[in-house]
Amino acid sequence: MATTQTQIKDMQKDLDQIKELLADNLAKTAPNGASKGAEKAEAVARTAGENVKTFLSDRREQIGHAKDACETTIQNRPFVTTAAAFVGGALLMSLIKRRS
Repeated sequence: MATTQTQIKDMQKDLDQIKELLADNLAKTAPNGASKGAEKAEAVARTAGENVKTFLSDRREQIGHAKDACETTIQNRPFVTTAAAFVGGALLMSLIKRRS
């Protein structure tokens, strides 16, 4: 989870940098040179979009693997998982009662 959060923060920084680059390019381009700035902006936006798509597909894949592992563990050890769920619920209830 920690790596996911750091990756998200890194991607946000990258997007902020892209925004700054786009703003600088648009401010510098004259009306007759607008096509060059637009092409650069489009290329930067396309790269950012591809990076986001790759990141999200990787996370979906990781979630799928975690889900499969959980389901397999539950199927292989139904009594242990039931006991673990009961203990977890009891701990959660004790924490909630303390807080009230």
